[in-house]
Amino acid sequence: MKKKLFTALILVLVAGFVLCLIPWSRTVSVHTTAYEYNVGQEEPLAVRDVVIEGRYTVYVFKENQFDGTLSVSGYDYSQQMPAKIQFWHDRNPGMISYRDEAGQPLGRELAYIYCSRDFTRFTIQIFDQERQGSQVISHWNGRVLCADTPDYETMVSQSAQVGFRADEIG
Repeated sequence: MKKKLFTALILVLVAGFVLCLIPWSRTVSVHTTAYEYNVGQEEPLAVRDVVIEGRYTVYVFKENQFDGTLSVSGYDYSQQMPAKIQFWHDRNPGMISYRDEAGQPLGRELAYIYCSRDFTRFTIQIFDQERQGSQVISHWNGRVLCADTPDYETMVSQSAQVGFRADEIG
């Protein structure tokens, strides 16, 4: 009896381990309006259309990732290139990078995204890039893009809910 119980326990543990190795993924399709803010200024700078479409894959033993498109009206590079978002640690933030047709990264990260599990609520930190010799330097310019937040207080609240640190947004 003990041997059967031990064998069953081992089989359950092995099956659980194997299931942990298999990633699961789902389709993401979000079309929304987002408001661009300068942190500390209550009026939005711009209203943007944002489209997020692709596959979100969750792994147990490595970084989760999104492969697809993340298009933001007014940002030309996002209209033409496929995006990859790499999530580390406990999901947020995800580092957004754009890829050429061969799947190779184009420069450094363009932004970080803090988002809900279904991608419908998000805050994107917008980075500026400048070329210094052969290097591309990215730095945060104080702007954020936040889904469906026409007023500053809602933007601050939603940003905190998806993990964007409150001390970064005043």
